[in-house]
Amino acid sequence: MKLIVDFWNKFWFEPVSPAPLCLFRICFGTLVLISALLWLPDLLAYFGPKGMVSVTTIQQFEKGLRFSILFMSPQSETLVVTLYLVLVISAIAVTVGFITRASLIVLFLTLVSFHHRDAAILHSGDTLLRIFNFLLIFSPCGEMFSFDKRHIPLESQWEIKCNCWTQRLLQLQLAAVYCQTSLAKSVGHTWWDGTAVYYAVRLQEFQKFSTPYLFDQLWTCRILTYSTLAIEGSLWTLVWFRKTRYIVLAAGLVMHLGIDWTMNIPLFEYTMIIAYLNFLDASDLRKISQILTRS
Repeated sequence: MKLIVDFWNKFWFEPVSPAPLCLFRICFGTLVLISALLWLPDLLAYFGPKGMVSVTTIQQFEKGLRFSILFMSPQSETLVVTLYLVLVISAIAVTVGFITRASLIVLFLTLVSFHHRDAAILHSGDTLLRIFNFLLIFSPCGEMFSFDKRHIPLESQWEIKCNCWTQRLLQLQLAAVYCQTSLAKSVGHTWWDGTAVYYAVRLQEFQKFSTPYLFDQLWTCRILTYSTLAIEGSLWTLVWFRKTRYIVLAAGLVMHLGIDWTMNIPLFEYTMIIAYLNFLDASDLRKISQILTRS
């Protein structure tokens, strides 16, 4: 029983360096900012009071209580533009670590407001961004690499130790995604006969860049299909063991970059990739930092 209690306390509450979490914060803020900039050309068409999808339609389509400042009356284009500017400014503040916790709260409220206003243009990666944003509010992600801690020398920041429970929740969230996707694939016959990738890359609405030969041969499609199953399965099992972690993460990186090359799912692959940062060891990040500062 004592072993279980010790493991539980170590897993959730061991003081660790917040370096991976803080690096994740920078990438997260950058990704949200890029996502917002992609909306800009069609901002009012997506989220305005006369947008392609009305507030009434969204509220009928999405059942249950859904918070959005853009649901407030009176609805106006000025409100949309103002809220958009607040989102962009708060995303920049999160990225640089300026009043980090307050910036994360503001970013969460604005991000949720836009996402709930027009769910028709979103994908599951956007849901992950909201979850990541919420968890970061309770984390020590502003303790390093931030404007808030500019008075502390970088070398001294590596000595900072914080409770690890929010980082564990971010790790578990990512593992849960891979668990769900790999188990869902396990009941599909095309994944077992090795043809799933062949069909996936031929969905016209997702096509990005063509890759001749690679997806036209049965043997290559089978290798890619079974590799996907193996990698996704490893990313919620073997990723927890230090000896196999970096191999699994490297395989996942290659998989997601390959998907991003062939399929048009804006920023989804990068949302998954930046979450890998929470599995990196702070000592390894420190070594990389020392190498970069010396060069």
